[in-house]
Amino acid sequence: MKFKIIIFFIFLFSCVPIYNKNISYNSSGFALIFNEQDYINKKINKKINNDNLEAAHRILKPGTIVRITNPSNQNSIVTKIKKRAEFPTLYNLLISQSIADKLNLKTNDPFIELISIKKNKSFVAQETKIFKEEKKIHSSAPVEKVKIDNISKKNKIEARSKITYSIIIGEFYSLKSVNELKGLLAKNLNIDIRKFRTNKTKMNVILKTGPYNSLKSIEVDYVKLKKYGFEELNILRNE
Repeated sequence: MKFKIIIFFIFLFSCVPIYNKNISYNSSGFALIFNEQDYINKKINKKINNDNLEAAHRILKPGTIVRITNPSNQNSIVTKIKKRAEFPTLYNLLISQSIADKLNLKTNDPFIELISIKKNKSFVAQETKIFKEEKKIHSSAPVEKVKIDNISKKNKIEARSKITYSIIIGEFYSLKSVNELKGLLAKNLNIDIRKFRTNKTKMNVILKTGPYNSLKSIEVDYVKLKKYGFEELNILRNE
């Protein structure tokens, strides 16, 4: 067992770094739309206001300016991280229903791209616009603001998505190392080895799993990989 752990960490250190400290935070994955019941059930540990354009993140500090984009329609919004929060690891951002509506984000395909940006004049203008939109939403909202039963009705009428997803485990220098890692992960994590895919670039080899056709199916393997020690997992949306 000790030998397997040593081999695993060798693989981790051979992985090509994904992030650069000199560039903005940049990730892709699923957004979790705030729901009061999730808070009651302790699926999330912080509340956000569904009537405002609010977002929460695990790592990014409150006040961090971010751009959230829905790649399926290119709808985008610039806002600030409201607070830090804990929520299921499959999701990389907690957002209000108002943001989901602005992005026209589907509940069965809540895939987003997230990037932090520096504050400049264009953001100040955008911030003013957001404030006006929030004020308008707040003033026109009914007393009973966001109804869970309305969300469930919306889920029923949405067509089954044909979109699939993949989990990007990492980039490695050696194809031989990747093939050995595939066998190790398949055995230790009880993941079908046929799920593993490799893409060879000019310099590196990308290891991923998939495709998955639902959030539920992808979460099972995602949680396994997280617990095994892979911190920088990214989700790829396959068009």
